[in-house]
Amino acid sequence: MAQDPRDPEASHGGIWAEYRFHVLSQLERLGKDIEKNRDDILKEFDKDHKTIQTIEEQVFQLRLKAAFWGGIGAAVGYVISFLVSKALGGK
Repeated sequence: MAQDPRDPEASHGGIWAEYRFHVLSQLERLGKDIEKNRDDILKEFDKDHKTIQTIEEQVFQLRLKAAFWGGIGAAVGYVISFLVSKALGGK
């Protein structure tokens, strides 16, 4: 039967067994901390990704509005210049 390496009573060596138990305990704790930090980072990344998507959508909408109003402005300018040329006797 295999012995648990974290059990200081399982092997001979006294201090070494206690040290090994301490090291393994710390590694387990650090592993849990790493998992928690990874989860926190992924949550923040997801929030940032959603924010970037929202900004991209808003930029697209602003470009669409700018194109629309630019077209309206060009049409109005054309109509005004056409009417002025007709009023001044152009063909």
